[in-house]
Amino acid sequence: MIEHGDLGSITDVTNLPEDYSGQPQIWVRWDAGSILALIDGLDDWEAVE
Repeated sequence: MIEHGDLGSITDVTNLPEDYSGQPQIWVRWDAGSILALIDGLDDWEAVE
């Protein structure tokens, strides 16, 4: 489970199929060990350098 404040590294950016809005998916390898995509415009996130 991803918790507020968890960190990870972006590994890829793809788009959802047009049937599912075509929005960008930002794939993240989370430091906690999982891989999960954020959906731009639906998920709240911020880039940290």
